[in-house]
Amino acid sequence: LPDALAERVAHYADGNLRKAVLQLEALKVRQYPFDVAAPLELPDWEQFVAQVAANVLDEQSPARLLAVRAKLYELLAHCIPPDLLLRRLADAIRPKLDASLHADVAAAAADYEHRMKLGSKPIFHIEAFIAKCMAIIKKFMVESVGGMM
Repeated sequence: LPDALAERVAHYADGNLRKAVLQLEALKVRQYPFDVAAPLELPDWEQFVAQVAANVLDEQSPARLLAVRAKLYELLAHCIPPDLLLRRLADAIRPKLDASLHADVAAAAADYEHRMKLGSKPIFHIEAFIAKCMAIIKKFMVESVGGMM
């Protein structure tokens, strides 16, 4: 294993040994001997979370919320921990927003994560977080367009 590749995998895994081992296994299946420039890919479920975040950012409507709910159920059915799912959604949504909205999204994520720990059904709290993000985005867009007129 080349040292440069090992460092990239360690940085990618962010201290998670299981994630690093899974990435190395995937790299070995794709190409062995290892190539230092081999791309590191996100796991399927993280790519799916990125798609959900893109859906939230593309359109803020009740119909889109319903479509996102189905995707959230699918992620939870595949045993993705709800607190991790909420965190990854917040991390995927936040960088694509205006900087003035980052604190609002982070506060909503913290609030709904806390409520999820106290509640019984995580899907309700994750869906409420998505709805809150949609409301934050929609309000920002309305205010932005209203300020231009």
